Amino acid sequence: MYIKNIKINIKQGFHIRPLVKIVNFCKNFNLNLYILKYNYFANGKNLFELQKLKIINNDIITIVIYNKYKIETIYLLEKLLESINKEN
Repeated sequence: MYIKNIKINIKQGFHIRPLVKIVNFCKNFNLNLYILKYNYFANGKNLFELQKLKIINNDIITIVIYNKYKIETIYLLEKLLESINKEN
């Protein structure tokens, strides 16, 4: 299992474009990824669930991966999240 807290630095919050990137990443790498915000969680492969989290600027979210993963995949996920934070 992999767990990491990430602070979101996106002025508009997580809107459709960054959420679609996360969903596609999870589907491409077949990750069982969940994003937690407070007491709520969403499956990383489900755009609707991710939207319901209403992640906004300065939120701290927790990334949880339950299945076996490769270090390279985690590295790519972290780079994706960094790029999303920088884009917006």
